[in-house]
Formats: sequence, structure tokens, C-alpha cells
Amino acid sequence: MKVYLFVLVITLITGCTSNVRLQTYRYVFHETTGIINHIVQNGKEIPVKFSSNSNLQNLAALKSLKWNILYPNSGANKIYVVGVLGHREKETPFGPNLSIPEKYRDFTLADWYITVPFIEIRVQDELILPHKFENVTRFKLNYNDFIDFEGKEKIDFTKFQK
Repeated sequence: MKVYLFVLVITLITGCTSNVRLQTYRYVFHETTGIINHIVQNGKEIPVKFSSNSNLQNLAALKSLKWNILYPNSGANKIYVVGVLGHREKETPFGPNLSIPEKYRDFTLADWYITVPFIEIRVQDELILPHKFENVTRFKLNYNDFIDFEGKEKIDFTKFQK
């Protein structure tokens, strides 16, 4: 009887996990008070919230990518996320002092990457207003492309480029 239960549990576990397939999606970031993370599926942008089951180290790295790398490359076929898109559509809460409810889907992030070459926006001279910007083509991510987060010093950021 114990062997039967063990085999049944193993079968259920492997059966459930085998249906989960990682997919790669183009990542789009929107500077807004609402949902900022979107992926592109079949040519359509889908708002997503990252699941707590995501790879938290990789998610922290994506969220800490500095604006001068994120903005010019998000939505430009340069940044991709790898993971599992939830099937069920959800809605943000409604109530006083909350923004208008928005529909979204959960996304479990496994990994992400930026394709090279990519663009960095540089300020020509921080002391001169208004600022003048220039686009610089880059071929490698480095430590300074990310704001600080826990565990940053242990990451090889080149793993997030292809």
C-alpha cells in the first residue's frame, strides 16, 4: 500500500510539472501609475504582474536595470523575459485612493535577457540644462547598469545578454 501511494504521488507531481513549458516573450515597460510590466504575445501587449514564484534573483536584476538601458530597449525588440504566463485574467483592486482597476495576468519569471547590441542613453553634460542626450551602442551589460539590490555583487550580469 505504501509503495502504491508513493508511486501515485510521484506520478501526480511529475504529471503536473511536465505541463509547464517556459516561453520567451518580448518585454515592454511602461512608465505609468498603473501596471508597468507588459509582454507581447501574438503581437498583442498583455499587462502582467510578476508571480511570487518567479526566480527572485533574476527578477530583482530586471527590476533594477537603470532607466538609461531599460527605456530605449524596452518595446524595441531588445529585452525578453522567459517564463510561464498564467491563463487566468485577473483585475487590480478597486476602492478609494486606488487607481482604476486594470486587467492583468500573472507571469512567473524564470529568466530574462537583452539582445546585443543595445542602446544606452547618456547625458552629455549633467551640469548644462536642459540636458542633451546621446544614444550609445553597447555590446555588454556591466555592474553599473543596475541599481543596488540584495545579492547584486554575486551576479555575473553578462548572463542577461545574448
